[in-house]
Amino acid sequence: MMGNWKKKLSAYNWEKTAFYCVMALLCVLLVYHAQFGDVFSNYELGKVLVSGGILKWLYTIAVLAVVSVAAFCILKKNLRLEMQYLILAGVMGAFYLFALPYNSVPDEHAHFLRIYSVTEGYLLCDKAEVDGNEGVGGAIMDSNLPDYNVWTDYAGTMELAQMDTDKENGSWYSFPGAALYAPVSYTPQVIGMSVAKLFTDNVLLLIYAGRIGGYLFTLFAVYMGIKVLPFKKHILFLVTLMPTFMQEAVSLASDSFTNAISILLLSYVLYLAAQKETVGKKEIIILSVLCICMTLCKIVYLPLIFSVFMIPAEKMGGKKRYFKIFGAVAGVAVIVNLLWLALASGYLMEFRPGVDSGQQVMFVLSNPVKFLDICYSTYLQQAEEFLHYMCGAYFQVPRVLIFVYLLLILAGSTLYSENSVKPTVKISRIALLLVLAVIALISASLYVQWTSVGANQIEGIQGRYFIPLIMLLPLVLPKIEYKKTLSGYHEYVLCFVAYTGCVVLQRIMINSL
Repeated sequence: MMGNWKKKLSAYNWEKTAFYCVMALLCVLLVYHAQFGDVFSNYELGKVLVSGGILKWLYTIAVLAVVSVAAFCILKKNLRLEMQYLILAGVMGAFYLFALPYNSVPDEHAHFLRIYSVTEGYLLCDKAEVDGNEGVGGAIMDSNLPDYNVWTDYAGTMELAQMDTDKENGSWYSFPGAALYAPVSYTPQVIGMSVAKLFTDNVLLLIYAGRIGGYLFTLFAVYMGIKVLPFKKHILFLVTLMPTFMQEAVSLASDSFTNAISILLLSYVLYLAAQKETVGKKEIIILSVLCICMTLCKIVYLPLIFSVFMIPAEKMGGKKRYFKIFGAVAGVAVIVNLLWLALASGYLMEFRPGVDSGQQVMFVLSNPVKFLDICYSTYLQQAEEFLHYMCGAYFQVPRVLIFVYLLLILAGSTLYSENSVKPTVKISRIALLLVLAVIALISASLYVQWTSVGANQIEGIQGRYFIPLIMLLPLVLPKIEYKKTLSGYHEYVLCFVAYTGCVVLQRIMINSL
């Protein structure tokens, strides 16, 4: 009898149980700090939407909901990974969605005006002279839309809730940066806001209708991506629950659609390359639509459309047909991108002192080696900052959590168990070229459009710009075969993501008061 108990005790996974207990304790401490600390105690009704006491309980409910969903996913052994994502992201996203005040996401106000202009029929913006600058992109739209300088906290949200658009009068609104974006890059938000405009003129409801539209599309994209992705599904799961990814996904920013389309495109290409036996008309049509949408999001991600060449030629019926079809797909996507650039080039403006795009291009062409050295020194000196902001520095996430996030991504990308499906050498080489090409375009575009002529550092690079590339890491990084199973990795990821989400929600609520 004692022998059986000894066997059971020795076989029990004490390490995993201890980890669960530590994570549960940390979540209890978060709730205790919110309930009995002074986090929300100094804020009463009138300054925010609700009193400090109610905020305490709202946060407590959020923590309990997130932790409960994570526990459900761990205990439900047969629950597919894409369904786990849908449940956990649905709950966490709902709290992110309503905890983040309007305009607390970078450039959200400009994106709101661009989305609203598209719902009013402005596929291309108008131009006007503003503060001495000619050709500023914008539009004449309904009066009483919010301006740039307010509504970044809960008090401002209360003001927005009391505002209705004035359809009887028109006002000019400038949004020069957002005027450059093609309407396609706001498709989900435009649909959400257009539906809401049929029923209401309330500004806050229109904002949240756009946000919800964008986030629903992101949920669909990631769900499908995890479902069809043949390599390292857990990395996509982890990355798409990062604080910065979630922030963009629930906002009106164009990055919401850009990140979603990049996930759909890359996961579908890898599915065709590794699992689909033949590629027919249906698959080509889907690839064509995804490539065109990708090119109309941001030009720096244009190289991602060439991921279609990861698909083996034999699946297309030979090299001749392969290059003819995929060459046409990539060619059409590039042409569409160039046409939009030609149309939108009139909205290009130099926003910062010392910036002269024409002179900067000449400087780069005249000093290509120096420009490479500038790129090298920029990434060498600012790599930590880029990684920090890519994961969640916008919310002052503790650096130790950022480090754990990066460690989980690195370990999950490089370690393969014996039975894991591995990418071919061709896929890995193309993925590396795509990563380098996108980084090169990000660097060059910001050096030309955002950095003073001849500067020794590239300015304006943000960590969130690299999110679409994380999905390619398992294809690019070295592959280390791990003899033991990696089944426990996902449970650690679930616990860590849930805890980090609870930390971020508290930071959002504190910073928004």
